[in-house]
Amino acid sequence: MIELLWVSDQTEAKSPATSRTLLWERWFGRNEKASPFGICLRPVDAQASAAPFCSWEYRPIYLPHPLSMSIGEAGLEEPMWVYMSFMRRIHREQHFIEHPVGIREITALTLTAPVPLESDAAQKAISSGILRPQLGTASVLELEFDGGCRKERTDFRPHLPIIFAV
Repeated sequence: MIELLWVSDQTEAKSPATSRTLLWERWFGRNEKASPFGICLRPVDAQASAAPFCSWEYRPIYLPHPLSMSIGEAGLEEPMWVYMSFMRRIHREQHFIEHPVGIREITALTLTAPVPLESDAAQKAISSGILRPQLGTASVLELEFDGGCRKERTDFRPHLPIIFAV
């Protein structure tokens, strides 16, 4: 799952309960070097539960108890790395809604970042093949859907730092 980070309530984003996520800092620095992305991962198999990278537990008020997310330790120049141990592929399959343009799944991610991705979470995502890193002047995320079989690309810049390859 990919998220663009957006702040609609400055007070909440700066609150003690949320401050460690660096959400406000990411939002405030989005036009500088801060990454505007959150990359959310789930377990590969039904037995996995612990985050595969160094992280801390975050319990946002919108998640029912006892659910929580693991937030990877990373600088502002990297995406917010989130591991959701409670999510399973079966949840996606049970609640899948066909997209109007016919895309089904993300098959590759390429992240261009202004600095090398060095966090434990980034290194695990790279070594597992989830993410391909590139150095560049600004954060841009390219999402490939369904293996890019249509050979179509849509670049949403300058409005959003995202490229879709379908």
